[in-house]
Amino acid sequence: MTPRTLTPQLFFRRLALGLAAFFSALVVPALAQTSGVVAGQVRNASTNAYLDGVVVEVEGTGRTVLTDREGRYELTLPAGMTTLVARYTGLEAEKITVDVRPGARVTQNFALNAGIYKLEAYTVSGPREGSAAAITRQREAPNVKNVVASDSFGNIADGNIGDLLQQLPGITAVYVGADVRSVQIRGIDGALNSVTMDGDRIASSQSANAGRTFEFEQASLNNIETIEVTKAPTPDMDADSIGGNVNIVSKSAFDRNQPRTFNYSIGGVWRPKYYTRSDNWLREPIDNVGPSLNFNYQDRLGADKRIGVVLTATYHSQPGGDTAALMNYQAALVEPYYVQNVSVPRPAGAPRTRLATGAKIDYKLSEHTTLTFNSAYNWFHETNDTRAMLLGTTANVANFRPGYTSYFEEVLANANSSSAITLSTDDKSGRTFQFVPSVKHRFAGLEIDYGASFSNSQTYYDYSANGRHFQSRPKATITYRLPSIGFTIDRRQSLKWPQIVQTAGPDLYNLDNYGTLLVTQPDREGEDEIMTAKLNVKKTLDLAAPSYLKLGGTFRQQDRQLMNRSRRYNYVGADGVQNSSDDNLAQFLDPTPKWSDSNAGYRQPPWANPFAVARHQALLPGLWREDVPFGVNAAAAGDRGITEQVLAGYVMGHTKLNAFSILGGVRVEQTKTDAEGPLQLSNGTVIGRQRREGDYVDLFPGVHFRYAPNRNLLARLSYSNGIGRPSFENLMPLDSVNETAQTVNTRNAALRPQYSDNFDATVEYYFEPVGMLTASVFLKEVNDFQFTDSSQLVPAGADNGFGGLYEGYRITTTRNGGSARYRGFELAYQQQFTFLPGFWRGFGFSANYTQLSTKGDYGGASATTLVAGFVPKAGNVAVTYLGHGFNIRLNAVWRGTYLVGSSATPALLRYSEPKFQVNLKTKYSYSPRLGFFCDIENLNKSPITETYFVTKDRPAETRIVVAKVVAGVTGRF
Repeated sequence: MTPRTLTPQLFFRRLALGLAAFFSALVVPALAQTSGVVAGQVRNASTNAYLDGVVVEVEGTGRTVLTDREGRYELTLPAGMTTLVARYTGLEAEKITVDVRPGARVTQNFALNAGIYKLEAYTVSGPREGSAAAITRQREAPNVKNVVASDSFGNIADGNIGDLLQQLPGITAVYVGADVRSVQIRGIDGALNSVTMDGDRIASSQSANAGRTFEFEQASLNNIETIEVTKAPTPDMDADSIGGNVNIVSKSAFDRNQPRTFNYSIGGVWRPKYYTRSDNWLREPIDNVGPSLNFNYQDRLGADKRIGVVLTATYHSQPGGDTAALMNYQAALVEPYYVQNVSVPRPAGAPRTRLATGAKIDYKLSEHTTLTFNSAYNWFHETNDTRAMLLGTTANVANFRPGYTSYFEEVLANANSSSAITLSTDDKSGRTFQFVPSVKHRFAGLEIDYGASFSNSQTYYDYSANGRHFQSRPKATITYRLPSIGFTIDRRQSLKWPQIVQTAGPDLYNLDNYGTLLVTQPDREGEDEIMTAKLNVKKTLDLAAPSYLKLGGTFRQQDRQLMNRSRRYNYVGADGVQNSSDDNLAQFLDPTPKWSDSNAGYRQPPWANPFAVARHQALLPGLWREDVPFGVNAAAAGDRGITEQVLAGYVMGHTKLNAFSILGGVRVEQTKTDAEGPLQLSNGTVIGRQRREGDYVDLFPGVHFRYAPNRNLLARLSYSNGIGRPSFENLMPLDSVNETAQTVNTRNAALRPQYSDNFDATVEYYFEPVGMLTASVFLKEVNDFQFTDSSQLVPAGADNGFGGLYEGYRITTTRNGGSARYRGFELAYQQQFTFLPGFWRGFGFSANYTQLSTKGDYGGASATTLVAGFVPKAGNVAVTYLGHGFNIRLNAVWRGTYLVGSSATPALLRYSEPKFQVNLKTKYSYSPRLGFFCDIENLNKSPITETYFVTKDRPAETRIVVAKVVAGVTGRF
């Protein structure tokens, strides 16, 4: 799969020769004297939107051409009278006879309509039009993909792209808090998928981490026309899309034959419980209510309307929060077993604010050339406040009173039993921007596009008062501990929410009994930068069967840089001695009652006010002792970076023989990496820097078959090949030791990329007015797949690799497995019942279901062959109603049980329970210019997370959040 005999120099020399030969063949006469050209645009007669994917057919010949996103088509035809037929999903076909003249160019436009526009006052594009456009693009694609219009799933007031994506077949959401942070495609982790805007990579600083997963928190739906999810990539796409590619298609002023539009929505966001108050009035003008604003302006300027402008803006601020119960158990499958530690309830708050703006300018320099400049800026902020009291002891049966059961136990008071409280507050902020200049030429039978892209993303975690990127009060991670206590853990009434009763030791609800007050301010930041240059040339070939040849190349450089400015301080008081009588921790008590009602029946733990503690350290540094070596070493260890360059070229061809078409080609990518990180001793002390480089070349063939015996039925068969490059985290040198958790996290310098062979087969049936039924089966064979291995322990002896230290500590690293297999099927159906009489004609229904089967070879490092993180079953159901001014969508998102984490110890296999969430989106249009909307997310209060170890009587984490309501007014001018 990876040809080492093909050197980069030889490959690019051959590519240059091929390009030269190809361009030499482009010099052909534009028009033969016996033929002429018919060209024009196709639009929706009622909405004035230009239609992408319209099939324009030369009647009686079987010859067809598809319109582009501006509705344009072009045909070179023999002279004489010719009849053209234009067909589009949801609209009536139109037939026009054209007089083709030798050597001349004839303009013939189409305006398609449908009976529904005559019966109802449809004057602007809406969900029905969006669905029709998406279905058309999906049907006419040469490969396997799903297309969705941004307005197809109701209001976009929230603006989270992940919320929309998880309603598509084969896509599941990954939540952080109550928000969708990333998505999986067909069970494949987000790190093995790619996200682009108009085909260009978008930078993602990944929450100041070093993974490859694109996070949607710094992106918005406001400037998006459609989203394409490609599950079988073609050779002109990046190869690092084992699961698939998500391409965000931005809006253009030339998408509609409408000179000027201005759309807006103004509303608020309300979440009635579990929230942390925002620091800024603009983000929460009313207690527990944040603003939600969206604006979109489109216009065409100039005397000849050659300049198209799109301006978008979104401001969305939502209160946030949840509460959780967490437990760990005896690491053995025995009866009875004990609960080693428990944290319940653990309240958390995270108000989140998203600001997104975009500007796109299209300039038609001539009939054949369009210049485009697209830019986007996104800013994100959240204020975190998480509070946890961990009651537990060490893994030793002697620490428990004899006679315990799996559901009731008493932890005896001893030096190892304790109440450990952690208060985590911070300001997480970040921004992402992208600038994309591009040029597109369209000539007779020839298309050339080229351009560049620059995207930069940064994420900051601010704690201390100094060096802040977001101005706010000081924050910190604060810990304090009370040892030698006894308590009972009673799960007889509830396995997930146990009752806790203290039986011995100092009162654990008295803050003054605690000691070892520690303030840690782990300020850190991450930056991701992507620069891309690309060229694509597409030549229509003058053959008996409609065919084209396409080739091009891409250069992409990605830089990831991480920095750490962490510091920590021990509270020593006036006498300079830690844990002495003058500490008086009760002075920091937070009396706020809101933390007591997170879950009914629980007494509020002795929370210190984390903001007061952080402020105390900043104002009275003489009462605190800084751990200077910690800060110096953290800065040295946290300074890591990597540069990755990917140079790619491809060639592919497409031909159509009546109902049968084939697209095939090959892509070649050369990958170079240059990573730098700290060199550490076994005790974690940084003594220098180390550097690692990589260089490899890969071939990626692909072929896609499409068979359409009639307009309604088609079948697809595809083969593609992909690569999953190692995470930046694994390529950048760094080893770390956690003394508290007794773990060693080490990087694997020998980690290899993983490769996949992807097979897809699909049958699709389309029916009018707007509907489809599809069934797909797929298989992914992955070699050298990567997985997280925590199965090994540090051995004893001076030659254990850690200088004789850390005996018995658990090693966490990433390894290559032998192979993995993912196979499954997808079913999807959607229909708008406009053919029904009266009231019922406004209803629509959609549903999809995906089932996966996974198997991985861990080389003996796991107690299971299941692949962690892959969701084997998922589905969506939605009922919609459009009519009498109402637009209502009730949908349910479901995913089944899946393995969260693998381990060589059977008792540590962790699973996620099924998740079922119901959402409601409603809108009432009072007039074409004014409407009202109200959306309720998580109507049924489904838990964000429910996981367990091995069996459901060992729940690991239960995390709940209440519904979110977004409501307001919307309209257009």
